[in-house]
Amino acid sequence: MSPTGIIRCHEVHGPVLAGKPVALVGVAAGRIGAIKALEQLKSVCAHIGAIVVPGAVSVAGVQQVFDEQGRCTNADVEAMLRGVAPALLTFLRDYICPKHILEDMVRTSAQPWATTMS
Repeated sequence: MSPTGIIRCHEVHGPVLAGKPVALVGVAAGRIGAIKALEQLKSVCAHIGAIVVPGAVSVAGVQQVFDEQGRCTNADVEAMLRGVAPALLTFLRDYICPKHILEDMVRTSAQPWATTMS
């Protein structure tokens, strides 16, 4: 989705991405790929409250990397693309989940497990 589309969605439907993790992938025909577009998209996502996962993937020369059926023909690019979902899950496990557990403890006045041990 383009930055304009995300902003429009935010205006129409409210903060649907606020507090949600977002992994970014971009493809382009040029030699630098979608780096500039991903920078703008990252900024827009952060502005509306999404949690942008570090390590956006930019694929350059898309017409040489994918065949007519949409299959990736470059092993390095395929590895990068296949790494997006595991990176998102790792980010959730290591950074997002502990934050929400701690926040829930603070909101409910729960005692940390270490203080309940005898």
